[in-house]
Amino acid sequence: MPERPEVIGIIGCDNVDCTMRGCGDALDYLQRGLTAAESETEIKTYTCYGLCQQGPNILLFYHSGNGVMISLDRTKNPDPDPDLDDILEHILRGKNIDELLEKARPFQGQVDLAVEFINTGIIPGFPPKE
Repeated sequence: MPERPEVIGIIGCDNVDCTMRGCGDALDYLQRGLTAAESETEIKTYTCYGLCQQGPNILLFYHSGNGVMISLDRTKNPDPDPDLDDILEHILRGKNIDELLEKARPFQGQVDLAVEFINTGIIPGFPPKE
């Protein structure tokens, strides 16, 4: 079995659209799950990915310096949210989340640009220096 990629950060959009659509609640839920599992994965925020109509948006940032975007559907707002549980399972146990990535896939150019910005250190203290 191939080694799973290490997610070192979850970076949620904190712009008004994503915030109103529940990004903060989603990040809180993920933080609780990561804390309970004693994961070192950090949760950070970024002002806007430019995908407001798709949001709320979170980016999973990998140790390799790559990232993938997940545009959540918080309109149903189930508790617990199965998409958030799948994200936790991906981070903690390597679960495949290809289905969750589909909504943002057409916007990969914007995702790549956001990853480039993050790699420049635009978010203070992230990514962590080795």
